[in-house]
Amino acid sequence: MTTSRRRGFTLVELLIVIAIIGMLMGLLLPAIQSARARARTTTCSNNMRNVALAIFDKTVSGGDGAYPAWAEQITVQSGGNQQMAVAWPVKLLPRLENQTLYEQIVTYNGGAGFDYAKPPAIAVFNCPADASTNPDLGTLSYVINAGFPDPLTHPLGANEVSDVKTNGVAHDQRKDVPPLSNSDRRGPEVRSKDIPDGASTTLLLSE
Repeated sequence: MTTSRRRGFTLVELLIVIAIIGMLMGLLLPAIQSARARARTTTCSNNMRNVALAIFDKTVSGGDGAYPAWAEQITVQSGGNQQMAVAWPVKLLPRLENQTLYEQIVTYNGGAGFDYAKPPAIAVFNCPADASTNPDLGTLSYVINAGFPDPLTHPLGANEVSDVKTNGVAHDQRKDVPPLSNSDRRGPEVRSKDIPDGASTTLLLSE
């Protein structure tokens, strides 16, 4: 009669298995991190593409023909129809499946109040690789080509504004903003015909 002997791992075999697992983890973790980084980059690029398409829709494909202003004043339909300055993403909300939020902004949420200091987060305006974004608060990872203020004289002349059309596509169109205080002047409105060298060679958005 023979008896079978139970055999277990020796210490050397156990150490070899642990070493192999460690090597595999060392090879897999960088690949996983690289794949995640590529996924974040792809999402970021898709977001910028969707924002650019919304701008194109507003400007060319059935919109009002003008690029969104870097900032402009809108009438908030509450009380005495107050004037409020808003940044360029607000005008794109209806074209980015956020019509309800746009209506809340321009109507002060139907008079029920809207916290303009704490706008809700909108995924399309946030790059996943941007560590400064807040998942609970509306932040912006992208900038539009607003050029830079370029006054022609100091102080401005009677018919001068702080921006020129050839310097950027989205200018500050708020009234009474320095150095335009005490006047009705504002930055210019830019349309496709104002870009003579072609939109394909002009910067629109950047991260």
